[in-house]
Amino acid sequence: MNAEPATSHQMPVSAAAQLFDSRARFPNAWFPGRVIAGIALILGPILWSVGLTLRYAGLEAAGLTANERTWLAEQPFAAPGQLLAYARNPNLVIAGYATFAAACVVLVFGMIGFARVVAERSKLLAQLGGVAVVASLAGRLYFSGVELTSFRLVDVIGLAAATEFVMDSYVELSYGLAYVPVVASAGALVGGVLLSVAALQTGTLGILRCVLLLAWAWTFLGVLKESDVGSIQGGIALCVVMVPVGIELLRRRLTGLEEPSVPDDRRRERTEWLW
Repeated sequence: MNAEPATSHQMPVSAAAQLFDSRARFPNAWFPGRVIAGIALILGPILWSVGLTLRYAGLEAAGLTANERTWLAEQPFAAPGQLLAYARNPNLVIAGYATFAAACVVLVFGMIGFARVVAERSKLLAQLGGVAVVASLAGRLYFSGVELTSFRLVDVIGLAAATEFVMDSYVELSYGLAYVPVVASAGALVGGVLLSVAALQTGTLGILRCVLLLAWAWTFLGVLKESDVGSIQGGIALCVVMVPVGIELLRRRLTGLEEPSVPDDRRRERTEWLW
């Protein structure tokens, strides 16, 4: 006797049961998965660019006088300018910093997915580079907490007192406990190089996009840093590099994610090496 075919209303129940059925095996599953990684590689760079643009706009909209610009230029760090911008445009500045923090969270999953893609034929470099970049993003979230605390000081004790406190304690605040956050954040510099080399070897990126990825990796590190045209260009470079990769992930066009490892002797065209 032939088994009865599954009806349309039975399929969703069976799929839902897989969430709780420990007997179901997914040998090719990987974290965070094709869909989440693809969305993160598209959304993360966009949020990064928007956040940096809003931070830049926050300072530009502060209406600085010539004397204030001269005074800020004499300061060893950009923190006084960021606190002044917050005092005059709190909503705009908070929007920029919050969007940038959201970008860091989303990019954690995007970079894990990107490292998984380039690990197909460059496993060690991709793994080390991915760990370094994700650690850097985690370090930036520590910076975000210090920045929020600094802004709240402006609300509570005033701009002058908050600026004095932050500048007197800037090194300790920026480096963090036992230098862990600042060392972690520097992982972007090393991780950017390792991921670029791995992506070039794998064929995921060409030379030009690897250069753009390196440009993004050098985005400022630290607390209350000023966003300028160069850092915004770095965000745009990240969009150019990662958004196409995210789209290809969502369209299932990247190989090596669901198949066992096999030799690949495919020769790459000159245009592929370039872009």
